[in-house]
Amino acid sequence: FRLGYNLMILRRPEESIQAFSKVLEINPDADPAAMINIATCYNMMGNYQDATDYYQRAFRLNPEWETHTGINHEYGFAFVKMGDLTRASAIFSKLLDGNTYQQAQGKRSISLLLMFQGKYAEARSVMHEAAVLHGSLGYKVSELRDRLYLCKIFQAMGLEEELQTEVEYCNASVTEATTEPIMFLRLGVLLARSGKLVRSKGILEEILERSNQGNKTDEAAYYLLKGEIELTEGKYEDALVQLETAIALDENVYNLESLARCYIAMEDWPRVIVTCEKMINDKSALGWEGQESWIQAHLDLITACRKTGDSLKALQTEEHILEIWAEADEGLPSLRGI
Repeated sequence: FRLGYNLMILRRPEESIQAFSKVLEINPDADPAAMINIATCYNMMGNYQDATDYYQRAFRLNPEWETHTGINHEYGFAFVKMGDLTRASAIFSKLLDGNTYQQAQGKRSISLLLMFQGKYAEARSVMHEAAVLHGSLGYKVSELRDRLYLCKIFQAMGLEEELQTEVEYCNASVTEATTEPIMFLRLGVLLARSGKLVRSKGILEEILERSNQGNKTDEAAYYLLKGEIELTEGKYEDALVQLETAIALDENVYNLESLARCYIAMEDWPRVIVTCEKMINDKSALGWEGQESWIQAHLDLITACRKTGDSLKALQTEEHILEIWAEADEGLPSLRGI
């Protein structure tokens, strides 16, 4: 079991599955944790059907695991990745009858599902409820995450005044809420993209002070924010060096969005296409901070394909995003160009 867990942490899911499968060979009715971990590994591999099968095997042994907040979220978003949004919503809703923390986490999951569908007005209300519940429990990191999600919602809705108010709230509470550089990064990116460079540079110093030596995620956070600041300053070549360094340390959809933005600023449309296609092919971002970056990748890909004359790929990408956003809010700024 410990071998399988360590391999999973190292993101070696195939080997991890082999180890956990040995646990189940020895004792088929073992603690369902082995089955949950196999499901997590299949999730990493993009094999969502097998993932949901193993989640369900674990739930049959111990039904309470389905309302474990982290597992419930991963299980529900496996269905999102397979296109079954109704099933996902039903799974998340099971937390709403639980304790205050379960309700807060369930509301966050539901809000993220609504954001995925382009239903930002409803998502706004539900995410705010999650933030209030987390705040009532004194869970400051969880509340900060909710409020950073609210910032993304306001961005998508084009509500600049509400966005800046929420950014100010996050800026005032971040040092008390967390020491994690990744959380400072998310705030710093919002500040940099709002043109608040003095404050974003202050956040950059906070990241440097709080980074753990040898931690690639922390190091990537520093280079990514430095690149975002230089991008806002119009130093595109310098920004590109910083952003490529960040990606080499920690490649994920959230970080790749910054790289795509730099290529757009440089009007390097072929590399925009390559980067956006890489992001779209990585569904692991759904349900997490990279989800809005995954959506944005579709919109940027449409623009890049138009710029390069690939009208067929632009049309196919438009059809894909409009299928996802079939019930999206009317008047979203992102939909105006489609």
